[in-house]
Amino acid sequence: MKSFITALVITAAIVAGSVFYSMHIDDLSQEMEKSNQEIMELLHAGDFEQAEERVQALSDFVDEKKIALATTMDHSELDRIEMNLSELRGYVEGGMKTDALARCEVLDVLFRHLPKNYKLKLENIL
Repeated sequence: MKSFITALVITAAIVAGSVFYSMHIDDLSQEMEKSNQEIMELLHAGDFEQAEERVQALSDFVDEKKIALATTMDHSELDRIEMNLSELRGYVEGGMKTDALARCEVLDVLFRHLPKNYKLKLENIL
């Protein structure tokens, strides 16, 4: 009976942790999408200086959250986000509006898919 209760408590803890973490990933995704949308608005307005600052802030945010993201997502997906952010930064610095907006569209798709791709993987944690 004790082992059953222990197993039940462990299962409940895993489920609760998974729900909490899923909500956290959803919040991260929404925050990154919002920031990306702000960058797109700045680019449409031709404000490359502010857009450059926002791209840097978004890059810093992704770097801060990298550990949380790496535990649940395919590492190649995280690499794609980082590569697209680097390309976006270069396009914004060079004043290449069309290319920068295209990168923002790619990032938007990647950010939107984060919660859908959420899978707690033991190999990502270890």
